[in-house]
Amino acid sequence: MQSPFEHRLQGPPAVFDALRPRPGQVAGTEPFVVVGEPGAAAGRTGVLLLHGLSGSPWELRPLAEACAREGWAVALPCLPGHGTHIADLDASNEADWLRGARQGLRWLEQRCDRLLVVGFSMGGLLALRMVYEQAASQPDRRFARVVLVAPAVCIFPHQQWAARYLAPWLPLNIELDKGDPQLPGGKQMPAYRTYTLRMTAPLARLMDATVQSLAPLGCPARIVFGTGDPTVPYERARSILERGLGREGTPGAPSWYLIEGIRHIVMQERGAQRTIADTVDFLAGR
Repeated sequence: MQSPFEHRLQGPPAVFDALRPRPGQVAGTEPFVVVGEPGAAAGRTGVLLLHGLSGSPWELRPLAEACAREGWAVALPCLPGHGTHIADLDASNEADWLRGARQGLRWLEQRCDRLLVVGFSMGGLLALRMVYEQAASQPDRRFARVVLVAPAVCIFPHQQWAARYLAPWLPLNIELDKGDPQLPGGKQMPAYRTYTLRMTAPLARLMDATVQSLAPLGCPARIVFGTGDPTVPYERARSILERGLGREGTPGAPSWYLIEGIRHIVMQERGAQRTIADTVDFLAGR
């Protein structure tokens, strides 16, 4: 069912295909797009939200709807290769995911003066790339605020080794463990349950390129992490991010928002309402 906030895009499908439902789209994985309040000051704010590898917009949907209630324009694309069939993910790579993120940003730029970005897991890498690209290409239209939710700047050592040395050669299927939240009624999250080991190679390339380019963000930023994350090792990720973005408490460095015991999909986990409300307050500058 369409949310009362949602906007159906018009025009040539190829222009913003990541912001449109696709043929074969799995229910619950659709993009989420909101125009914002026409003529209102709030409607000139736009937030780009980017989901994780093998996941879908569902991972950030509660936060996206909270942003819509602020009157902001919202672009939560379903990144290429996601939300349909595992074969589509296997045929995609980091260039495709970056293209989907850029489509969301371009759509917001057409209607907004103040830009915000939220990236979850692999989407956190894409968000960082958007921040640096925007600062380089349009320094007068930098992002006003940035939120990184469990950004995948690293994975566990055995996974990283497999991604770099086995993934290019072995088309194996592996089981995912994103630390799925317990959903009401025993529902399963709408995401791929497996993907090929080869699919981790583009993630490793994106991760390496992003970590190597880490630099201060030039705007207020917050990093949200569950300390029980089984997908992105918190302590190691914090060390990498503080080395590149600055240590918390120093000028220009991000603040950290830690949730004790929470696992990977922070915005769908138990007690997420408080995290969502605090994240919206941060994005609003309250």
